[in-house]
Amino acid sequence: MHPDRSDESGMSDLQNQLYSRTHPPKARARRHLRPDTHQVEEGWEKVDEVEEERAAQEAVKRQSPNAKKRRARGTRSALTFALLASFGFFLISAATAAYLLSRDTNTISPEKIDVEITSPLQVGGGEPLLIQLGITNGNTVPIEAASLVVEYPRGTRAADDVTIPLERSREDIGVILPGERQNVSLRAVLYGDEQTTQDIAMALEYRIEGSSATFVKEIDHSVLLSTAPLSISVDGLEELSSDQPVELRVAVVSNATEQLDEVLLVGDYPFGFRFSDAEPAPTAGEAVWNLGSFAPGEAKEVVVNGVLTGLDTQDRLFRFDAGIPAEESPTEIAAVLNQAEHTIVLKQPFMNLALLFDRTPGGGAHVVGNRDAVVGEITWENTLDESLFGAEMVVSFDGALLDPRAIESRDGFFRSQDTTIRFNEETEENLARIDPGESGRVRFEFAPRRIMPSMGLVDPELWVSVDVRAQRFNEEDVPEEIESTLRRRVLVATDMELTTQPLYSAGPFENEGPIPPEVEERTTYTLLLTVRNTNNDLRDVEVYTELPWYVEWLGEVEPAGEDLRYNEVTKELRWTLGDVPRGTGYTLPARTLAFQVAIEPSLSQKGSEVVLLYEQFARGVDVYTGRVIELTNDERSTYMRTDPEFGGRTWSKVQER
Repeated sequence: MHPDRSDESGMSDLQNQLYSRTHPPKARARRHLRPDTHQVEEGWEKVDEVEEERAAQEAVKRQSPNAKKRRARGTRSALTFALLASFGFFLISAATAAYLLSRDTNTISPEKIDVEITSPLQVGGGEPLLIQLGITNGNTVPIEAASLVVEYPRGTRAADDVTIPLERSREDIGVILPGERQNVSLRAVLYGDEQTTQDIAMALEYRIEGSSATFVKEIDHSVLLSTAPLSISVDGLEELSSDQPVELRVAVVSNATEQLDEVLLVGDYPFGFRFSDAEPAPTAGEAVWNLGSFAPGEAKEVVVNGVLTGLDTQDRLFRFDAGIPAEESPTEIAAVLNQAEHTIVLKQPFMNLALLFDRTPGGGAHVVGNRDAVVGEITWENTLDESLFGAEMVVSFDGALLDPRAIESRDGFFRSQDTTIRFNEETEENLARIDPGESGRVRFEFAPRRIMPSMGLVDPELWVSVDVRAQRFNEEDVPEEIESTLRRRVLVATDMELTTQPLYSAGPFENEGPIPPEVEERTTYTLLLTVRNTNNDLRDVEVYTELPWYVEWLGEVEPAGEDLRYNEVTKELRWTLGDVPRGTGYTLPARTLAFQVAIEPSLSQKGSEVVLLYEQFARGVDVYTGRVIELTNDERSTYMRTDPEFGGRTWSKVQER
C-alpha cells in the first residue's frame, strides 16, 4: 500500500514555508531534549492501526481548555484547604500552650528564685569581708540539691587563715521548699590596689524532682577596696648624673587591722641600672624580697644600691610592687596589694667626678672594719668645651658613727661647726680655673667610731656626699653657676673576737700534774676558746687549729653540744659555730669551748715554755656587709697569763725534778 499523495503536497508546503522570507515563525514552548518514543512498524501491514492510534492522540490534544481549567481549580482548592487546616491547628496548639503556662502547675523558673545580698559596699584591703545571702524559692515546686558556687578575685585569702588561698568555694544548701528562705554566709579577705572594684561571681546550682539536669541561676556582686592593706613609698634622688651611684629606700607599712603573712616585694628596674647590693639581701635574684609577716602598723624598709647609666635628660622609672606570693611560684605576686614608682632624670655632668675610698674604685657601698681609718679621694675632669672658674667642692658626712676627731685633709679645710671639708682655690690652686679636659684630685681621711653593742646600733653606716659648684660664661659673657652631686655609702663591718686561754686552776675540768711542768712528768691543761661579736650578725663561723704532735688529746669537751671535730691522725681541730648574732659576748652570752690536753715534757724542753696549741684561725661572713671576716691568734703555750693562781711566767717553764 502506498502512502497518500496528499503527504507529498504537505511536504511541499513545509518546504516552501522553510525557505520563505515572509512566513512568520511560530513560537513553541521549549522542551527537554528527550524525544517521545514511538513504536515504528517494520512493514505496511499494520499501517491502519497506526493511523488510528495517531488519530486518537490528536483528539486528546484537541480536548477543550475548559477541562484543564477545571482540573487546575480542583488542585488549588485542595491546597487552600490544607493551608487553612494547618493554620487552625497552630492556633489551637498556641492557645493550649498559653493555657498550660498560665496555670503554672509543676513548672519552675530561675526568675522566681530571689537572692537578697547583704554586704558592705566597700572594705579595706586585707580586712575580713562578710557577705550574707538570703535565697527564697518563689516557685510552686521545691528545688533540690541546691549549692552556691563562689569564684573570688585573684589573690583572695581565707578569713580564718590568710595563708590559705581562696579562689573558689561551694556551699551546700540542699532542698529549698516553695516559699522557703535559706541563709548563706561567706567570709573572705580581699587584696588589691586601692580604690579598685573586686568582682565576685556566684552561681546557684539546683535540680528539680524527676530530672537529672542541673539548672543554674547566676549572681554577680562587686565590692570596692577603699584602702590598700599596704603602703609603699620610695625615697631617693630625683636627678642624677650618668654612671653615678643611686640609692633607693623602699618603705612598706601595713594598713591592715590583722596580721599579713608572706608579703612579697618585687622591684622592676629600668634599662641602664646596674644592681650593686641591697639591705636586706634579695630572697631571689636582684629584685625579689620575701618580707615575711606584718603586724598591724608595722613598717619595714629595703635599701637598694646600684649605678644608673644613660643619656642626658633621659627618665628612668623604678617600680616596686608588694603583694601576696603565688602558690605555684613563691617569687611571683598573685595579688598586688600596692605599688609605688620613682623617676630619676639623668643629666649630663659638667664634671666627671669619682669618689674613691682606700683607692678602691666603684660606685657601690664601701665596707670598712670597726675602728678602721678610711682614705677618701675625689678625682675630677672638666667634660665641657669651655673653662670653669672658681670651683668649690664640699664633702659632708651623714651618720652618727662619724668620729670628728679622725677627720683630716691636707688639701682642704675641715669645718667642725657643720662637719664638712671644703676645697676651693684657696686650699687648692688648680680649682681657680679648670680648662676643658683638665683633671685633678684631692684627698681626705675619716674614720667611724668604735661600735659597741651597748650603743644599740643596727646596720651601721655612713654617707659621704660631694657637692661641686663652678661658674662658666655663656655666649653673652654672663657668669652661670652649675652644680653636681655625688654620694657613696660606707658600711661598718662587725668586729669578731677570738681569745684562747691555757688554764690549770680554772675551767670546767680538774687538772693534775706538777706546776710548773717537770721533765718526764705528766701535766694536764684546759684550753678555753671564746668567740665574741660586736655590731652585725655573723654566719658560717668556724675556728680551726692544730695540736703539736707531742700534746695528748684527752677527749674532754665542754659544753658537750658544741660541734667540735678532732682528727687523731692530723691532730686537727675544727669548731663549727654557725650563726653568731651581734652582741654575743656583750649583751648576749659568749660562745665558749673548752677541751683538755696533757703533756709530758722531754729533757730537751727544760727551761722553756711548751707550746700547747698552734695558731688559731677564725672565719665568718658578716650578714650585713657581706664581708668575710678572718682573724688569726698566736700559738698558746704553758704560759697561763689569765690563770687566777698560776698567771706568771714562774709557772710556765719546764723544770727538772
